Amino acid sequence: MLFQISKTLFAIILSLAITACSKGLDKPLVTSAGIDAYKVSLAEAAKGMDKSQAEAFDWAVSDLSIDALNSRYPGKTPREIIRGEVQDILGKAPAQIVELEKQASVWNAAAQEIHKVTSEETTFTLAKDFFGLQPRIETTLRNGSKYGYSTLKWRAELYLDGSDKPTAVTEQLDLYKNQGGFSSGETVHRKFSVGFVTGDNNWTTLEIQNAKHRLVTLVVIPEGAQDFGERLIAGASPVPKLEQIKQTLEMAKSLKDL
Repeated sequence: MLFQISKTLFAIILSLAITACSKGLDKPLVTSAGIDAYKVSLAEAAKGMDKSQAEAFDWAVSDLSIDALNSRYPGKTPREIIRGEVQDILGKAPAQIVELEKQASVWNAAAQEIHKVTSEETTFTLAKDFFGLQPRIETTLRNGSKYGYSTLKWRAELYLDGSDKPTAVTEQLDLYKNQGGFSSGETVHRKFSVGFVTGDNNWTTLEIQNAKHRLVTLVVIPEGAQDFGERLIAGASPVPKLEQIKQTLEMAKSLKDL
C-alpha cells in the first residue's frame, strides 16, 4: 500500500447519514465491472455501516484505484479489504520506519551543517528605477559549515515595526558558479532583487513603503544546497514521510481487530 493522505476520486466519502446495521462491512463489493457498478455496490454496503466503519473503509482504499482494488481484493467485502490493508501495513511499515529513521538522522546532520551558513548585517531598501520600486536585500554571508557551495537557497522574511509576524516572505536562489563557489570559512557580500524586472508587488505595498522600521531575516533552506559538483547535499527531508508512515501504522493497529 502506498502511504498517502489524499483521497482518490473513486473513494466515496462514506460518512453520510446511514443506518446502524451489521451487514455493511460484510457485503461483497462489485470490483470487476467498472467504477459505476462499484459505486452502486458500495452505496448499498454503506447503508449498513456506522460512521467509524465507513471512515475505516475510506482510509483503507484512499490510495487504491478501481483496477488496483479489483486486482488485490476481487469481489471482497469492506471488512476483508480493511483487514488486508491493515496486514499489509503491519507487515511493511516497521521496516520502512527503521530505514527512514536512518535517512532522517543523516539528513538532520547535513541540515545542521548547512545551517552554519549565516546571514549578517542584512539591509532592505526600496530603490526606484524606470520600472518602479525595486525591493532589494543586501547581506554578508559567512560559511561556517564544512561544505563548499555552488548553490544555496534562502527564505527571506520581512518584518515591519517590531511585529513578530512577517509581512512578506519569499525564497531567493543564490548561485556561486561564476564566483568560483562559496567555500568553507569564506565570507561574501550578496545582493538580491526580490522579484523580476518590475519587483515583487508583495514587497512594495504601501504598508511596507510607510513602515518606520523594516527588518529582513535570511535563513538558509537545506533542501536547496548544492556542492561544487552541483549535487544536492541534503536533498528533500525524509521526516514528513516518516511521520506519515508512523501515523498510518498507528491507524492500522487501531483497526486490526475490526
